[in-house]
Parts: sequence; C-alpha cells; structure tokens
Amino acid sequence: MYIGSFAMTLVAERLLGALGFKKLIVGGLILVMVPLILFPYLPDIKIWFILRLIVGIGDSALHYAAQLWVLLVTAPEKRGRYISLYGMSYGLGFSIGPLGIKLLGFGDAVPFWVLFVCMAAVLILVLMKLPNTKPEKAEHGQLPERRFRRSLAWAWYALLPALLYGYMEAGMNSNFPVYGLRIGFDTDQISSLLPLSGLEVCSYNCLWGC
Repeated sequence: MYIGSFAMTLVAERLLGALGFKKLIVGGLILVMVPLILFPYLPDIKIWFILRLIVGIGDSALHYAAQLWVLLVTAPEKRGRYISLYGMSYGLGFSIGPLGIKLLGFGDAVPFWVLFVCMAAVLILVLMKLPNTKPEKAEHGQLPERRFRRSLAWAWYALLPALLYGYMEAGMNSNFPVYGLRIGFDTDQISSLLPLSGLEVCSYNCLWGC
C-alpha cells in the first residue's frame, strides 16, 4: 500500500492540474472502494498485494487533493486550524478502523462492506457539493521537480517528523497484529489496542489546532 502511496506522490501534482480537485478526489475514492469489496472474495495473498497497491494509489490521490483543497479555500489566518481538524478527523478514522475487526463475527465481508457504504456516502457528498475547480498553475520556471529539490535541500529536517510518523504507522499496522497473534493476543484484543496509536494522532492535531 505504501509503495502505491509513494508512487502517486510523484505524479499527483500533474494529475491535479489536469483533472482538478473534484475529479481527483472522486478517482481516489473509487480506487479505494473497488478493492474494498474485492478483498473478502479474493482471498489470495498475491492478489491482496495488488489490491493494496491500488488502495495506496487511491488513498494518496484522495488525501493529496483534499488537503490541498482545504488549504486553498480557507483564509490564511484559519488554515492551521482547518488542516488540524482534517488531521484530527484522519486520526479518529484511524482509531475507529481497527474496531471493524469485531464485525468479522457477522461475516468475513461485513467490515469491508460497512467501510464501502461509508465511503460511498462521502462519494455522493463530493459529487453533489464539491465545486469542480483546479489549482492555479505555477509560474513559468517553477517546475514541480525543481521546487521539490529546493524544498528538500533547504528544509529536509522538516520532513523528518513525517518520516518518523510513517515508520510508526507502517510498523503498528503491519507488524503489531502479527506480533500480537504470535504472543497470544486474540483479534479482539489487537483491535482494541491499535486505536491507541490513532488517538495519539488525533489528540496531537486537536491540540495543534487549538
């Protein structure tokens, strides 16, 4: 999933300029939603790798466009608060998500369908409410690659917190469940422990916004 997320970041700016906010968010939602309903019906680990790659691409496109849209439509003095509320919402979703494991008792496909329905509701809202706008084009000479290299050279240390958070998130979601099962935890216990990492993100963004 993280390979797909990273790959999308390399082309997200160009896609956003060509498609606009609404189309890229809708495309990201669809790329996440379609694999969701396929996971329980294609229980092959090799296929799951491909599906997770697609989810990573869609997730990265969705969040890139949504966060940039929030930054562009809000007044400068309120941008910090609104982007922190966005991060807090992400943290809440990140915290609630693992509790979906408890829905497996109703059927292997139930957690996936519940999430699919929630995302379908968001998709409808985006189609109905979000204006079809595009970001302003950068001035001549300000190519994305050039700006990225300049940002990396001047403020590489500002990227370290994001790198550490990505390492923590990947470790918690990929390694902790396997480790927990091997030391005797059951799935209910693991689903109750994982939300703590999401609550940490949520509380940090809430405090930062306040």
